[in-house]
Amino acid sequence: MVGPLHSVLGVEPQRVVAHLRTLMPARFKVADGPVVFNSVLVQVDEATGLATSIERIDKVIDEKNLGAGGDE
Repeated sequence: MVGPLHSVLGVEPQRVVAHLRTLMPARFKVADGPVVFNSVLVQVDEATGLATSIERIDKVIDEKNLGAGGDE
């Protein structure tokens, strides 16, 4: 998953909580701030199709640390 670190599925938490408490329609806004990248890297044995290793990869990317092209 990739999205804002301090969010509820990418949305500002305050808006989600207000919507759940009031059950009124609410316009959701994408949260600002650092972005988190969560994933796993799975190595698979081609002969058996079974995983031989699983490595968790978590990376937080802050906007001020991004290069000119958007790559880290």
